[in-house]
Amino acid sequence: MKEWLLNLNIAKKLMAAFMFIGLGSFSVIAILALYSFTDNHQQQTIQQLELLRDAKLQQFTMLPSNASEAAIQHNLKLPSNVAEATNIALLSSQAFSAQYPLLQQPSGSLINADNWLAYAQVSVNGRSQFLLISIPDAIANQPVRNIQIIMAVIAILGIGFNLAFAWFVATTFSRPISAMAATFERITKEGNFSLRSPTMQRTDEIGQMGQAMDQHLSALQQSIDEANLVIDHIAHGRFEHRMQAHYAGDFNKLKQGTNAAAESVASTMQALYKLMHAIAEGNFAYRLQGVDMEGEFRATLDHTMATMQTAIGDIAKVMEAAAQGDFSQQIDINLSGDMARLKNSINSSIYAINEALTETADIAQSMAFGNLTKRIQGDYDGRLGDLKNALNSSVENMENTVGAVLSASNSVADNSAEISRGSEQLSQRTQAQTQSLEASANSMANMAATITATAHQTEQAQILVTATHDSADEGTQLMAKPYVPCRPSRAQVKKYPPSLTSLMALPSKPIC
Repeated sequence: MKEWLLNLNIAKKLMAAFMFIGLGSFSVIAILALYSFTDNHQQQTIQQLELLRDAKLQQFTMLPSNASEAAIQHNLKLPSNVAEATNIALLSSQAFSAQYPLLQQPSGSLINADNWLAYAQVSVNGRSQFLLISIPDAIANQPVRNIQIIMAVIAILGIGFNLAFAWFVATTFSRPISAMAATFERITKEGNFSLRSPTMQRTDEIGQMGQAMDQHLSALQQSIDEANLVIDHIAHGRFEHRMQAHYAGDFNKLKQGTNAAAESVASTMQALYKLMHAIAEGNFAYRLQGVDMEGEFRATLDHTMATMQTAIGDIAKVMEAAAQGDFSQQIDINLSGDMARLKNSINSSIYAINEALTETADIAQSMAFGNLTKRIQGDYDGRLGDLKNALNSSVENMENTVGAVLSASNSVADNSAEISRGSEQLSQRTQAQTQSLEASANSMANMAATITATAHQTEQAQILVTATHDSADEGTQLMAKPYVPCRPSRAQVKKYPPSLTSLMALPSKPIC
């Protein structure tokens, strides 16, 4: 029996059929029985209320038109064989309509959530009233609830039996299945595909399933090992290794996909090597040629190279313009990441240099026109900041120096004016002295002429003295001779100076 139950297909069919038939039959029977009992109970209860209502209605019909209150209350008493929870009451038409607005008939019965009731319109002492006989729902439905409890107990017992049978069948099949589930769970958690199913010793469908699972795990492990080997070779830069084992189905697709991926990686890396070599040589115009590459990777590489080429071209253009002294150029291409930071840095540097040079040129031009009050106002960092501070300091020092020179020049001009006035006075005095010197020179010249004349006269006097000395000698000699008065001849007179000539020209004397 146990071996027969171990047949998975038969056991599953028997268990499902038994459970569905048993539970379905029990459920249908229980529902029909409960429905029938509930309907009969409601009909019987309502009939009893209606019979009691009719009996009391008959009693109220027999009352005179002026019946006393005691007689009315006597008719409202219930018989002893009626349940104690039964209520009887007389309601006015207004009160009845307010409490039961949906009841429009003069007599009838009703079952609601609170009460089961039977009512009828009756005339008491000439007034229209409603005779109301009711029983609470909790009391009226008590037998139904008792049946429901009994059926619930039976249902629980039936479900318990079914659960016990199901547990027996489930434990018979669940142990090997649980073992395989645990194996799969370990494989899932550990990733260890060397684990095998513990149900390979069985000969039923579960054993066959375990063997199939082990074969699947073996093939999966082998394919993963080979794929890992290929990936490991790729990770170490060896792109020639491929999966070689024979596979079927999806494992063959895995093999082909892995080999194709390795081949694609090899060709891609070769193309990237050429691309990197071109970049290292500064050739940003290089594009991937002869590479069978699909998807966004090739487009991304081409776009990257095109962007780099354009960016480098713009950078070179800006730097060439800067080398030629034109700092107004900017890099306008849209870039991102580090290239955007490079672009912004170059643009900021060129802009800062342009601004600094512009302000420096303005200051230089202002200095050329003699305006030393202008300064560099921009904010600059680093060497540009040092240039700004140095140039501003130089201009400020120059301004101070020129101011001092102008002040000194003004002082010199004032002193020069004083000196000019003193020079003019000195010139006047010098001119007067010059005139005096000229007069002195003339006097000296006259004096020199006089001295010259005096010297000449002295020479003449010397000659006269000599002549006088000679004459004296001659006179001495003559005195020694006898005296013969005479006068000298004209030739002799010419020998004497004019002052003596006049003395010698005595006509009374004879010529000697």
